Amino acid sequence: MGGIDLHTHTNRSDGTFAPSALVKLASERGLGVIAITDHDTTDGLEEAAAAGLPHSVEVVPGVELSAEHRGTSVHVLCYWMDPEHEELQAELVRLRSERLLRGEAMVEKLRLLGYPISFERVAEIAGSGNIVRPHVAQALVEAGVVADEEEAFDRLIGDDGPAYVPKHALDPLDALALVRRAGGACVLAHPGMWRAEAPVPEELIEAMAKSGMAGLEADH
Repeated sequence: MGGIDLHTHTNRSDGTFAPSALVKLASERGLGVIAITDHDTTDGLEEAAAAGLPHSVEVVPGVELSAEHRGTSVHVLCYWMDPEHEELQAELVRLRSERLLRGEAMVEKLRLLGYPISFERVAEIAGSGNIVRPHVAQALVEAGVVADEEEAFDRLIGDDGPAYVPKHALDPLDALALVRRAGGACVLAHPGMWRAEAPVPEELIEAMAKSGMAGLEADH
């Protein structure tokens, strides 16, 4: 069957490749199963699924939901949910809209700090995908403000950075319940330290497990 990767992103969020190109790459790398788990969008699932058969790759429908618990960012990987589920799609639309407003606010903060990148350029970098912080980081690298994306997060747009803007996010337990209503199962993504984000508290992990969480991501 080949290898399995259950946490991938396409250019519909902060990945590099189009969904079909990612499936092709997975096949070339010897993978037999991949899950498409873009941030707060299922827009790439249909294209990826269509590419799966000719490349002999099983594509698991997924999404990575933005959640937050007492100021700590929590990412919830969701699998096998109904991508057309009305309530789920309504929440994804709201999350994407909030990401757009957040991107604009972050660019404005950077302008006031003396780093005049344009929101238009950030949107160009994002293309058809959601606007996420790595797109702002790429614009900062292009403008010569920082050497790389890691420096952009460390100095400016990380959770404690001067240009950070909090995003709308679900409560983790609400995210679990929503995905279960949509017929899916959830896994907690990278519960340890990730960039400038704090690790997920153990008491939250216990609460999520009691609420039906299917597992924890061990290797990201």
